[in-house]
Amino acid sequence: MKQINHKSENSFWLKLCEKGIPGIVMAVILGVFIQLKYQYHFFLKEQISFFAFDGQHILSYLNKPSFFSKLVADFISQFFYLRGTAAIIVPLLFLILYFSIKKVIQNFSDGSLGGFYALFPTILIIIFVFNVNTDLTYFISFLLMLLLFEGYSLLPSKWWRSLVIFILIPFLYAAIGGLVSFLGILIFIYEIKNNSYFSLLRRMLTVFILIFSLLVPLMFRYHYAISLSQAFLYPVDYKLVSLGWILAPLFSLLIVILLAEIEDQQYFKLCLCLVSVAFIILIVFGCYTHVNLNLEKLLALDSEWYFGNIDKIYELENKYEYKSSAGACYCNLAHAARGELADRFFDVHQTGPQGLVLPISNKGSYLPIIFANEVYFYLGDVNASQHLALLAMIFSSNHYSSRLLRRLIQVNVINEEYKIAEKYLKILEKTLFHKKWAHNLLLMLNDNDEEKISYISWVRDKRLNVPTKEDLRQTNDCVKAFELLLERNPENLDALHYKLCYHLLGKEVEAFANTFFQFREILLRVRVPKLYQEALVIYYINKPDLELWSQIPVKPAILKKFIEYNNLYVHYQGEGRKLEKNFKNTYWFYYHYAKAEKEE
Repeated sequence: MKQINHKSENSFWLKLCEKGIPGIVMAVILGVFIQLKYQYHFFLKEQISFFAFDGQHILSYLNKPSFFSKLVADFISQFFYLRGTAAIIVPLLFLILYFSIKKVIQNFSDGSLGGFYALFPTILIIIFVFNVNTDLTYFISFLLMLLLFEGYSLLPSKWWRSLVIFILIPFLYAAIGGLVSFLGILIFIYEIKNNSYFSLLRRMLTVFILIFSLLVPLMFRYHYAISLSQAFLYPVDYKLVSLGWILAPLFSLLIVILLAEIEDQQYFKLCLCLVSVAFIILIVFGCYTHVNLNLEKLLALDSEWYFGNIDKIYELENKYEYKSSAGACYCNLAHAARGELADRFFDVHQTGPQGLVLPISNKGSYLPIIFANEVYFYLGDVNASQHLALLAMIFSSNHYSSRLLRRLIQVNVINEEYKIAEKYLKILEKTLFHKKWAHNLLLMLNDNDEEKISYISWVRDKRLNVPTKEDLRQTNDCVKAFELLLERNPENLDALHYKLCYHLLGKEVEAFANTFFQFREILLRVRVPKLYQEALVIYYINKPDLELWSQIPVKPAILKKFIEYNNLYVHYQGEGRKLEKNFKNTYWFYYHYAKAEKEE
């Protein structure tokens, strides 16, 4: 009786695998995960990619191998602009790849578990899509390689079939990149398995296909001006994604093909268990390596700022505990947009001055450059913003970006460089989701309607603040940037509060006080934030004789609390843990105990 149930269970599982149910279930799980936990990564993929329905733009794809894969990947990526589309598109791509791999396995063997085996390579390749440093190009190249193999297997088993693929290899390399070499390996194994080696001509052509598919990347590397490693690995950059993860899907496909071949062997179950455990461990490690949920939380702030959803940033700030400089940067930026930078100073986990403006480095990711660009643009230093937008475009994996192109347009419109703006707008007008914005702005520029242009909110606000004096300064000299902004417009409260808070985060109390006194007439028009009063108390200890103190309204309650803090500080001999409960949200506690992150 137990044996019958066992056979029935096996039969049911085999039917599920035959119909591809495991892949469908995994696709549903994938879609739910993206929608609930990972949608902002795909917003970024759209923002740092670009696809235009323009002949010149499409021809530019021919400059590198895998042009067709890259073109298709960018075309698909543009749909990630819409909320919810990633949760539909990625699972659909997963299913297409899953059934393609399942079909390839069936071409090599009549094994009944093809639907189960196909999961492993498919999951390994889809993990690539979750990495912030990759796009869909490798996925598309892998899929096209499988479809090409399928097409090859459907051709009549004649000698000319091998000749056709041999002739097409250079063109296929241009279309799908280095994976053409793996296509040659698959074809070689397929032909050997089907006993084609008994024909001398077919045997020679099969060997030539294998050798030629391995030589073509070497032959074309000089044409494309790429390195030896790039010739075989393109479209993936092994400097951003380790070589092991690039090769893992390829080796996994060969392994599952071998598994399907030995299903009738006595040792098959042991092999299946060992391989399954190995794959599960690899997939778990792959998720740990490529799926970055902490970065997703940060990208949520970035995208919501990009979309102009300040309320959503406040929600995210309350939902998650951001402890990085980048997180502090966007939380502070949102507070500044609401005029609450100083008032909500301690609502943010402050990491030092770089929590206001991220430092730019030639090491690491392009993301801090994009983030810093947003700060400078908000404050009105549009020329610094333009510089950073160009840098981010250069250092990003695609070297072009719909988001950064919009920023360059904004900067040139603000600077009244309309000809340059028109050039960019004509490119952006040929996109699917940015064309309306570009078209409306282009109409204003073509009509020379300066009045309408000047009434655009970001034009009106920024033109008042653009520095007219272009002093040379270092890239990360934020103080100089603030000074130029205030020299241009002393009423630029955002720049003023940023400068004051920048000094406070760096524990530069004297520089803070000097700035405060310099702009005191502006600052005293409204209530002086509690943060500033607490910092001024520290400065007062060192300079009690200044005549200006009579003009600075420090509340008695703050003075009283400072005396209490100072007495307890002496009593506890500076032991911060005993002061934290009552004084954590005071500048005095920050001044004594906060440790700022160091710039690299």
